[in-house]
Amino acid sequence: MSVNLKLSPTAKVIAGREAENFLNDVNGVTAVVIATVDGFDVASAMRAGDAARVAAMASSISAISSVVSQEANLGR
Repeated sequence: MSVNLKLSPTAKVIAGREAENFLNDVNGVTAVVIATVDGFDVASAMRAGDAARVAAMASSISAISSVVSQEANLGR
């Protein structure tokens, strides 16, 4: 599934600010990545790592999980 996300620069700045706030305010959080369903990083805050890679991997995990759920008749 491809997503054509047209997010304004202002929305990206706000999302990035909120990701930073969440990272700093919630004890134990080491990364916050806001991503599209097809694996593109929209905004992020991370203590270490590559947000683009995390977004891509999260998309893959989501797709695999969806197939497993369907194959096991667990619903969507």
